[in-house]
Amino acid sequence: MRIYKVDFNKKLQMAITFENNDVKPEEVAYKFWFELIKPYQERNLSPWARLIDARFNKFQLLMGEKKDFAIAATFWVKPESETWSIFHNWGKRQKDGTIQNIHWTMGIKNTGKKEYRHTRLRKPQMR
Repeated sequence: MRIYKVDFNKKLQMAITFENNDVKPEEVAYKFWFELIKPYQERNLSPWARLIDARFNKFQLLMGEKKDFAIAATFWVKPESETWSIFHNWGKRQKDGTIQNIHWTMGIKNTGKKEYRHTRLRKPQMR
């Protein structure tokens, strides 16, 4: 049996431009996280591919600085489908239907004065 997994790395080399130069790495990471999650919250998706809620807990700078950095994103999601979903490998579903404490490491590079590029995404493997 083949199990479908969402591969966010296919969507990378995403680029985002900000209006000002003074942007914190955590703000950049939030914007990329939001852009990766947003398509899975659209109403026209099948219930097994849709998130009815997604919220971040925190973004933490792991290494680097404003030019090239790695940042940890910790967040939770609530898939619409309670039995089948493409998010099964993101963690254990709680009684309230959420999947808590999802951790991603995002690689981000400053490519210009106000532009950032999301270069890689690593997720811990489920055991």
